[in-house]
Amino acid sequence: MVTAYHYSAAHDSELNRSFVAKLKELHPGSHANMASVGAYDGVDLIYKMIKVAGTDGQKAVEAAKGLEWESPRGPVKIDPVSRHVIQNVYIRQVERAADGTLINKEIATIPNVPDLGFNP
Repeated sequence: MVTAYHYSAAHDSELNRSFVAKLKELHPGSHANMASVGAYDGVDLIYKMIKVAGTDGQKAVEAAKGLEWESPRGPVKIDPVSRHVIQNVYIRQVERAADGTLINKEIATIPNVPDLGFNP
């Protein structure tokens, strides 16, 4: 099966391997997915906003506009106009890993995909 999505627990990066390992350590039996990586990114963004703006809400919103960072899912950034995430979309193919589990192996990348549902 071939699918397209912006995260796979099999994403090949050191940050993702660390993320998946820590998640399994803290929550045995859990699986990294879009919800868990989204929570990671949300908290990471909040820390970045507070670092720049402290507790000033308006400054925090301004600080997020155009921000870019490396996530376990790959590079992400905040669109300065819509404040939506711009991220890679990965073409993935289901394969059996060495341990026998099924994974979504990334076989191609569509970089920097904006949220097309936003019309300013």
